Amino acid sequence: MPVAFSFFYASPVSFREIVLAKNLTHASILAIETVLAWIAVSLLYRAPALEVSIAALAGLLFAAPVNFSAGNLLSLYSPKKLDFSSFGRQRASQLTVLISLGVQFVVVGVGVAAFWIAQHYGNFGSRP
Repeated sequence: MPVAFSFFYASPVSFREIVLAKNLTHASILAIETVLAWIAVSLLYRAPALEVSIAALAGLLFAAPVNFSAGNLLSLYSPKKLDFSSFGRQRASQLTVLISLGVQFVVVGVGVAAFWIAQHYGNFGSRP
């Protein structure tokens, strides 16, 4: 029996709660990093234009659910048994890392394509 399913049957909480907690933690970290990056850019250079901030937020709102879904599926289908004696030195499965990298390339590629199409048709940053 795979480790993920063994844990599922032995866990005192439902699997849905585990996935929800994982996704909420990742979303919180993403939100904090986004706010800190925006503050750093504002302090070092100047505050980004409203259109740029909205475009970046739209990109994050597209990428986050895709990344969460991919992470949830990878956690299910490619679980990694934790050895608590060497917790800091553990590495993810190579296949999991490769799939995660592929998902990131697809998400970034779709975002770049959306910006390119918007700029090509003249709707990106144009003012009336």
